[in-house]
Amino acid sequence: MDYQSAVFKMRKYWNDSAQTYDERHDLYDENHWQNVLSGLVGSNKEATILDVATGTGLIANYLASAGYENVVGVDISEKMMAHAIRKSQKRGNDIEFLYGDTLDLPFEDEVFDVVINSRLLWTLSDPLAAMKEWYRVLRPGGTIVAINELEESGIQVNLNGEYSEKTGINEFPFAQASQEEILDVFEQAGFKKTVVRHMEGCHMKTSNSENWFAFIGKK
Repeated sequence: MDYQSAVFKMRKYWNDSAQTYDERHDLYDENHWQNVLSGLVGSNKEATILDVATGTGLIANYLASAGYENVVGVDISEKMMAHAIRKSQKRGNDIEFLYGDTLDLPFEDEVFDVVINSRLLWTLSDPLAAMKEWYRVLRPGGTIVAINELEESGIQVNLNGEYSEKTGINEFPFAQASQEEILDVFEQAGFKKTVVRHMEGCHMKTSNSENWFAFIGKK
C-alpha cells in the first residue's frame, strides 16, 4: 500500500474515533497539566508552538489557556479538529488549526520555537522521517517535546491488530520500544541534549496511573 492510501485510511480511523475520543482520553486536573506543560515548553508566552497530531486539541487548548499566545495545531482528521475548534471557541482561545500530516508538515523551515505532540509516537510508521520533519520546522535552539505513556520497559502498546487492520500499516516501530531506542532515533534526526522526563502527577480521568513521560530535545 502506498503512503497516501495509508493516510486516507488513518484519517478515516481517527474521524470514526472523534465522537468518543475525549470520553476515553480526557486528562485529570487541567491546572496541574498546564503547570507541567509550561515547565516543558518554557516560560516564553510569545513562543510559537506547533502541536502535531493535535487531535481534539487537548494539549493545544491547555497551552493556550495557560497563556501561550501563538499555538498552532495540525492533524489529518477533520472531525477530531472540529472538536478542537469547538473547545477553542468555548474557551476563547485563539488557536490556528490546519490540516497537516506529520511526515509532510505545511510549513516553511525553522518557523517554530517548540514542537509538541502527545500519544503520537506509537502510531508512527516511520519515526525517523517524522522526527526529521519536526526538526526541519524548528528554529535553531528550538525544543521538541514528545509525550507518551510509558511502562518501565518503554512504550508498550497492545495493538490487537485493530489499528493495523484498519489503516493497512503493519509496522509501528515505537509500539514496543524502550526509552533508549526512542532517544536514539531523536538523536539520529539531529536533536541534541535528549532526555526523558517523568510528568509527575499527570494522568487521565479514567486512570490513576502516573505513567506519562516527555521525550525532550533541542535543535
